[in-house]
Amino acid sequence: MADNKIQQQKYDTDYTQIRAQSYAPFQVTNLHLDDGQTNIPNDEIERSEENEKKFQDYLEKQQQHDDPREALLKQYSKEDRPYKIVDLNNNCVYDARVEEDILKLTTINSMKSPSTIKNNKPTWQDFWKNVKKCNIDLLDAAEIGNVDKIKYLLDKSKNLYPVDLNYQSLDNYTALHFSVTDMHNQIVQILIDNGCNIEAETTFKRRPLHLCCIIGNIDALKILIKHKAEINPLDNNNNTPILLASQNRWHEIVEILLDNGGDPHIKNNKGENAVNVCDTQNMYDVFMKHKIYETEGFVLKDNFSNFNKKQNGQNQNEGGQVEEGKVEENNSEQGQRVSSPEKIRNLINKEGIIEMQKKTVQDYEYYRILGSGAFGKVILVKDKKNQKYYAMKIISKEKFQQLNLMKYALSEKNAMSKMQHPFIVKLHYAFQTKRKLFLIQQYCGGGSLGRMLKIKQRFDEQTAKKYMCQIILAIEALHDNLIIFRDLKPDNIVLDEEGNAYLVDFGLAKLGVYDEINKSFLGTPAYLPPEIIVKDGHNRMADWYAVGIVLYELLMGCTPFNQGNVSREVLYERIKQNSIKIPSNISSECQDIIQKLLCKNPKKRLGYKNDGKEIRSHPWFEGIDWEKVIQKKIPMPKPVIRTIPNEPLDVRFNEECDKQIDVQNWTEIND
Repeated sequence: MADNKIQQQKYDTDYTQIRAQSYAPFQVTNLHLDDGQTNIPNDEIERSEENEKKFQDYLEKQQQHDDPREALLKQYSKEDRPYKIVDLNNNCVYDARVEEDILKLTTINSMKSPSTIKNNKPTWQDFWKNVKKCNIDLLDAAEIGNVDKIKYLLDKSKNLYPVDLNYQSLDNYTALHFSVTDMHNQIVQILIDNGCNIEAETTFKRRPLHLCCIIGNIDALKILIKHKAEINPLDNNNNTPILLASQNRWHEIVEILLDNGGDPHIKNNKGENAVNVCDTQNMYDVFMKHKIYETEGFVLKDNFSNFNKKQNGQNQNEGGQVEEGKVEENNSEQGQRVSSPEKIRNLINKEGIIEMQKKTVQDYEYYRILGSGAFGKVILVKDKKNQKYYAMKIISKEKFQQLNLMKYALSEKNAMSKMQHPFIVKLHYAFQTKRKLFLIQQYCGGGSLGRMLKIKQRFDEQTAKKYMCQIILAIEALHDNLIIFRDLKPDNIVLDEEGNAYLVDFGLAKLGVYDEINKSFLGTPAYLPPEIIVKDGHNRMADWYAVGIVLYELLMGCTPFNQGNVSREVLYERIKQNSIKIPSNISSECQDIIQKLLCKNPKKRLGYKNDGKEIRSHPWFEGIDWEKVIQKKIPMPKPVIRTIPNEPLDVRFNEECDKQIDVQNWTEIND
């Protein structure tokens, strides 16, 4: 009897904890909201007054729901019920005041002692694990456009757990950033109606309005403006939304922003503003309509006069040479983009995609197979009209459709058509037949960097640095346009006749996900970062990890974790657990950049804070003239040029089939 009094006194002093323990832990398990993979340390969630209130609100909601425990607890008085613990796994009720019941619970539920009940850690931890899972579910639903899931998570009568509308993923992306980027505008409206922060910033200070202006999401832009979003916020590079819209040739968005107070004269870190990057007739007309004729000495009309002269071949000096400092980067039906060499930025081909003549397989002569795989081939071809050589990638519609891989073919085409960059293979044409998809790409006669590495076995540090400079600029350009490459390796880097490096094969590229978390398990095993292997979500930092692997491979002749041709399971364990060993003959600066690029924590990896700019600022690149790199003025090692047969092959395409497989959005792209 005395023992019972002591037990009674012990638990009376902590009534709240016992009551919480009696209601929460088993209910959480039976809701099946915890997948068992989320691991939150006990001290991660601060025991603040606000968090305690959320927790208590949750407990009250639990009681209001149709709870199967109520039937088991009806027989007990109100005074006794707070001390009862219900195990729904076997429908038993235990009394926290009875030592025998505590011992049973210790055995059944693997509790070490009654003190485990008193300190309430399992309940608190389970609750916040499920809160975190709901927040991650919100991000996932915003990414894939699951409207019903969004509504469920925000419905307090159905979802017992509080949801943070401004919950941030890697690089501080919120659900609103995701839905804007992927053009799920119904979700954009729902999130804003429920009070999300429309001015939330990513790590690079990009707000949802910035993203609208990069990808051209006009509807989301209108929603944000309607809800009083700031019109002229600056991102990490001091880009305003209207400047990004002008760069990306979204003239309709520029006009909307001008009508709502957008300032076209604000300059970014490169001295650019929305006016002096204007390079299409549509954009020119918008600025003329709003009587914006010049900005700090830059006369829009004169600039377009120069464009027209250049188109007519009239911008030559007296010696017949093209004016120095004017580089033709891209043709379009609206005008030409002319960029001075000091402007290191990639060029985006949107209005520049021209539908002129329709290409067919009969327009080419076929010379040799450059590569082949399970789903198609790459063939060296020559255009019969202009006599230029191209790499024709042929994709089997049937095989891609059977394996549900068509989205990857579309991603490749879309990513390549979006980019115009000195170190990214250019897509000239895209067309389709009944059974096949065709991509006509720039041909690089030097073969792949992987091929050259096999010939040389390894490169000295200075040679490797030259390749890395070009690769880093290409990856940085992709990220700046919200694209993750996801399959960087020497075999996906090709060399032109001068030895310059180009990214190729965008089959695994993901558009619109610059800062987004992806849980896909994609890529070549030896180049995968730990976060992909553990399926913890990945973003652009996966590309920078692969840059580190490629740099190591160029210097060592092999990847760091795949030595000895080990099994995939062993390889993955090494990637997750092993550290990098670098020979002492490699400079300390080079060792340092490799170690920092291969950091297993993506948030601590080099490039997380400021992407490519941060990597280019590393001491290993000290003395590099990046202007000369972008202009291809740095001498590169000459590759072994592939030979081209004198006579073309006899190639015939069998298009006889029962039905035609149409691939939507496979736009006819012309040079």
